[in-house]
Amino acid sequence: MLLLPEIVDTICPISSLSNVVHILSAHRFVSAVGRGLVQAACSAVLFVSVSSAQVYDETIYVGPTTGSRETAAIGSKANPYQTIDEAVQYAVYVNKRNERHTQILVAPGTYRESINLITYTNFDTNQPLNESLITIEAEIPTERPIVSGSDVWTEWQISGSTFAHHWPFDWGLTDVRFGNNELADIVKRREMIFVNGDRLTPVDTVTALVAGSFYVDEEIDSVFVFPSNGIDLTTSLVEVAVRPTTWAQEFENNVTIRGLVFQHSNDEWLDGSASIKISSSHGLTIEDCDFRDNNWTGLYIGRSDNVTVRNSRMNDNGGRGLAVWNLRHGRFENSETSGNNWRGFLGNFAGWTVGNNIDSSHDIVFFRHTANNNFARGLWFDTDVKDALVFESTFYNNRNDGLFIEATQGPIAVMHSYVVENGRDGLFTGAVEQLTLEHNFFRDNFRSAIRVSGAIGGREITDFETDSVQIVETRNWTILNNRFVGSGPFMLGTTVDQTTWDDFTSTLTSDFNDWCHPAQGAIFQTVGGSLQTLSQWRLETGQDLNSTYCNPALANEPENTEGVELTIELFPNPLVQSGQIVVKTEHATDHVIQIYDALGRRLKREAWPSATTTTVSIDASSLSAGVYFVIVEAGLNVERREFIVAR
Repeated sequence: MLLLPEIVDTICPISSLSNVVHILSAHRFVSAVGRGLVQAACSAVLFVSVSSAQVYDETIYVGPTTGSRETAAIGSKANPYQTIDEAVQYAVYVNKRNERHTQILVAPGTYRESINLITYTNFDTNQPLNESLITIEAEIPTERPIVSGSDVWTEWQISGSTFAHHWPFDWGLTDVRFGNNELADIVKRREMIFVNGDRLTPVDTVTALVAGSFYVDEEIDSVFVFPSNGIDLTTSLVEVAVRPTTWAQEFENNVTIRGLVFQHSNDEWLDGSASIKISSSHGLTIEDCDFRDNNWTGLYIGRSDNVTVRNSRMNDNGGRGLAVWNLRHGRFENSETSGNNWRGFLGNFAGWTVGNNIDSSHDIVFFRHTANNNFARGLWFDTDVKDALVFESTFYNNRNDGLFIEATQGPIAVMHSYVVENGRDGLFTGAVEQLTLEHNFFRDNFRSAIRVSGAIGGREITDFETDSVQIVETRNWTILNNRFVGSGPFMLGTTVDQTTWDDFTSTLTSDFNDWCHPAQGAIFQTVGGSLQTLSQWRLETGQDLNSTYCNPALANEPENTEGVELTIELFPNPLVQSGQIVVKTEHATDHVIQIYDALGRRLKREAWPSATTTTVSIDASSLSAGVYFVIVEAGLNVERREFIVAR
C-alpha cells in the first residue's frame, strides 16, 4: 500500500494522466474528492515539468560596474544598470512591447529602491495577448540580492543608554479597523528600525523604552533607540524603513522572480497593501524568494491566474505573510509562512485577516507548506474558496487556530498534513461544504482538533468568477484515516444549532480514524455542550464504525481490525542512544516502516518485501529529546506507535 506522499512522488512524474487516475482510483484509502484534487495537483506538476530552460532574446545585468563604462553598452556585464527598476523598465518598454523575452541578472548586494511594474502591457486596450517573458533573478543563486524598503541612517547622538536622531516623517496612525476590532495605537503605526539586521520593538511612550526597542516622538521630530547588549549605534548598521513597497506590478503577464529577498517595507495595515503587491497578472512564477520583516504584508497576489510560488518564505511580517484574493490556479510548493503578525501581537490582536489569508480563490494547492509560530492562525481560507488542496503540510504552534476555513463551497481537501500544538483549535470552521480530511495527524491543539461553527441558516457567498450567489452551510464532510490526539475539553466540538448539526451529521462520512485522549472517553461535543463517547457518537450518527478510541496515557493503542495479524514491538521505550522496531505478521507481507518527528517531518523510511518479521534499528544519537512516531504498513493494515527519546 502507498501512503499519500508516495502517491504524489510516484505518479506525478508519469506523463499520462490516465495512469494517474488509474493509480488513485485503485487506492482504497483515498476518497473521490481526494483523488480528484490530488489529480489536479499532479496535473500542475506535470505542466511545470515540461517547461524546460528558457531561451531569451536578451540578457541584461544589474549591479556594480566591473569594466569600462565608456565602451560597454548599458545593461551589459561591464556596464550594468545600477537599479533593478531601470532594468525592468527597459525590459518592458524596449523588449516586451516588441515581443522579445528578457532575462535580468541581479548581482549580490542590497538595492534600496521600489520597483514599478505597474506598466499595463497586458491591459485590454494595450497588448492583452502579449506573452513575452521577463525573468528577474539572482546572478549568483547562492548570494541572493536584497530589495529593501529601508535606508541606512548614521550620525546618531548618544545620551546615556539611548541614542537619538532627527525624525523627518509624520506618518501618524493608520485609519484602520478590522470588523469590530479597534486596534491599539502601536498596531496602527508603521515605523521599523533594524540594528545589525535585528528588528527592534516599537513602543508608544519614551518611558516604555527597554533594551532592544525604539520610540518615535513626532511632536519633537525625534526617534530614540535603546539598543540591546550595549550596542553602539555609531558603529553599527542601522536601517530605518522608509518605503511602503519594494515591488508593485499590474497587468504584466509571464513574469518570473527568482532568488531575491524583499524586506523592510513600512506598508500600512490596509487590505491590498504589501511589500510586494502583484495584481491582474497571468503566468507569475516566484521561486526561492524571501519576503520578510515587512510592517504589514510580505506578499500579496490579487486578481491573477496561473501562479506558482515555489521554495519561498513569507516569514516574520508584521501582519500577514501571504495574502491572496481572486486567484485562479495557484500552486504554493515547498514554501513557508511562519512568524507573522508580530505587530498585531504587540497590541494583543490575533484575529481577523492577520496571519496568512486566502480569500475568494479557486483551484489552489498548498503542497509541503509550513506555517509555524504565527501570532495568528496558521492558514485561513476565507469565503468562496473551491477546488483547494492542502497536502503534506505542517501547522505548528500558531497562537490561534492551525487552520481556519469559513464560508466556502468547496471542495477543499486537507490530506496527510500535521496540525500540532496550536493555541486554539487545530481546525476551526464556519459554514463549510465539501470538506475532506484524510490521513492527517492532529495533536495537542489547545481546545480541540476540530471545531464546527457557523451562523444559523448558513452564509451567503458570491462566486468571483461567475457572480452567482449561493448559501453555504456546514455539510458534506469526509473524515477518513486521521489520527486525533489531544487533552483539551473535546476532540470534535461544535457551536451550531440543532438543525445545522443534524444536517452536518447526516451528510458526514467519518471512519477509520483514531480518536485519542489521555484523560476522558467522552470526546465528541454535541449541540448544547454535552459530550459523547465514541460508542455514543456511533449510535447517534452512524459514523466511525471502524474507528478506534485510545488513551495514550495508558498505552491503549488502537487494535488492528482487518487483514493479517500485525504486532509491533518497540524497545527500549524511552530510548537514549538506540533502539529497535520489530514488526511481525502471521504470514509473509510487504512491510513499510516510517519514523516521523512531532512536526510531521519524515526521518526514515524502509520497505521490506514479503516478510513475516522485520527488524529496523533506530539511531537516536542525533535526535532531540521528545516524542516520535512509527507508522507501519503491512498489506492493508496501518499501525502507529509513539516512542520517546530521553536525554
